Amino acid sequence: MQEVATIKSWVNIHASPFAWQRILFKLLPEFKKEGFFFHTIQDDSKISFALLEKISEALFDVYKLELSEDFFNNSNQETIITLEEKSEEKIDKNQETIITLEKKSEEKIDENQETIITLEKKSEEKIDENQETIITLEKKSEENQEVKKEEDDIFKKDLNDLI
Repeated sequence: MQEVATIKSWVNIHASPFAWQRILFKLLPEFKKEGFFFHTIQDDSKISFALLEKISEALFDVYKLELSEDFFNNSNQETIITLEEKSEEKIDKNQETIITLEKKSEEKIDENQETIITLEKKSEEKIDENQETIITLEKKSEENQEVKKEEDDIFKKDLNDLI
């Protein structure tokens, strides 16, 4: 017989973090046959070798993994300790990854804020430049109107002189 904690740790380390729940749901009828119900399965519960074989088959069906022979031998405390250590190592690595990602995210936010400020400054400069261009064009337009008026006046005078 094996304890649930040993199998659960091994499955979650070698398959995926929620693999044990998936296997448990897949085999729930088999667990019920042995008197286990979803809410009553404890880490210190003992699993028979028959159920252990069903778990191994389900692992192969779902994850293409097989339980090692150690699980079919008598309970192995070293295996439990090793699995717990590996589990703790994975947790530590995941925490480090989370911290790294948070730092990178903060750096990216800072970088994006700097980009926004730069773009706002460039936008303001472009607006100022465009306003200057508009003023220059308005002045040229006024000058052109004055020149046209002068030309019209000259034309009218010449026309009057001819008449």
